[in-house]
Amino acid sequence: MGKLTIVTYHYVRPIAGSAGPRVNGLELDDFIKQLDYFATRYHFVSVDAVHSKIYSGKKLPQNPLLLTFDDGYIDHYQYVYPELLKRSITGAFFPVVQSSVHQSMLDVNKIHLILASDVTSDLLIDTIERNILPSAIDFYRKKYFYKNEWDGKEIAYIKRLLQFGLPEKMRHSLLDLLFAELVSSNEAEYAKAFYMNIDQMREMSVNGMHIGSHTASHRRLSLLTGDELESEIVLSLALLNKVNRHEISTICYPHGDYNRETLACLPKHGVSLGFSLKKGVVDFSHCNPLELERFDTNDMRFI
Repeated sequence: MGKLTIVTYHYVRPIAGSAGPRVNGLELDDFIKQLDYFATRYHFVSVDAVHSKIYSGKKLPQNPLLLTFDDGYIDHYQYVYPELLKRSITGAFFPVVQSSVHQSMLDVNKIHLILASDVTSDLLIDTIERNILPSAIDFYRKKYFYKNEWDGKEIAYIKRLLQFGLPEKMRHSLLDLLFAELVSSNEAEYAKAFYMNIDQMREMSVNGMHIGSHTASHRRLSLLTGDELESEIVLSLALLNKVNRHEISTICYPHGDYNRETLACLPKHGVSLGFSLKKGVVDFSHCNPLELERFDTNDMRFI
């Protein structure tokens, strides 16, 4: 049946002089080197070709590779898209309605930019914990104060609290406060320069790029039920209908997070491919089209 390698990217840019130069990202020169490397070992394929393979049994070339780009950053329009066009590569891009249409920063990006500011992690933890009931601090530390694959325990603790650990209203209030103080007091203007807009997406789609859903507001889908879940999906698909010239509807799960209810909801709205953050090569003999594995660019040494 064959196999497919999918690689995902987030920030890709000349880092020096960019918005948030201390935010981790892939240097544009390194991205170009990766494209050169891939060209000698793989055949680039499109979302349409993958869809045809899964649903119609059409053949893919040997060693197929699909490139995906999450979150809809302006990096993708300014730097990635031109490089793909030069090489006749079709990439898949996943913007979020909140950031691209409403010019509002995503929580995940606020966290990245706050952590990249001059404030130390100890001071950030102190600021966050001053907003938590003293009796609850031990609970949060026991639950969230440990390292992850990429971060030490202090940074991982901050991310978990601000991403999902704290009550939603408290998280939003803290993020708004910290972003205004440490990054920018004009969130809308910052977002306008940070993310792709609808016109840019339309141009990319006209030139063969696939634009998929990354939901309406980048929330963790496993925490949503009923109308909230439906709204995240339906609103994002409405954006795709405005910009996409392709008929195939796809989704990339924010934070790689979803559950059985999510998977049951998607086909009702015509979503036929879903991209996860599970690491691995897609094996067409037994893959679930809504749970396609991907490698992060940082994992390329393992391929």
